[in-house]
Amino acid sequence: MKFAIDHDLHNHSYISPCSRDERQNLNSILTYALTNGFSLVGISDHLWPDTREIIWDAQAEVPQSKKCRFVKGSEVDMHMSGDLSILKEEIPNAEYLIVAVTHVHLLGYATDPARAPLSVEETAAYVKERIHTLLAMDLPFEQVGLAHITWIPQPAGHHLTEC
Repeated sequence: MKFAIDHDLHNHSYISPCSRDERQNLNSILTYALTNGFSLVGISDHLWPDTREIIWDAQAEVPQSKKCRFVKGSEVDMHMSGDLSILKEEIPNAEYLIVAVTHVHLLGYATDPARAPLSVEETAAYVKERIHTLLAMDLPFEQVGLAHITWIPQPAGHHLTEC
């Protein structure tokens, strides 16, 4: 079966620390979406301490097209404590949230360094635990997705099969 991809909700602008290229702006994201035949595109800049003050202002007006709807959101990290990097009062600012429960490269910020590197089994249990923590939260789950769920560093030749 062939699947047509007509949307992309995981895009970062130059505001996100992982994408500091000023050419990566809202207009270029929409242009990319239109060029590739998307009907829906979103901006999901990271909600980190150095972006918190500017992210919502930068997303106040996203460009639109008759051919492609542009929505605003955020990629939200789960801290070691299980808390999310978004404040309750910020949730209405976003049309959607992408929650990263497995940003294991952010040791000391989002993942417990005492628990990494983990074996395949420990990683599966850790991810499962964090997803259960997320599901217990009072969130608008019709607006929530998961980021990087398969992006978990593993020793060579190992694959996550237990989640």
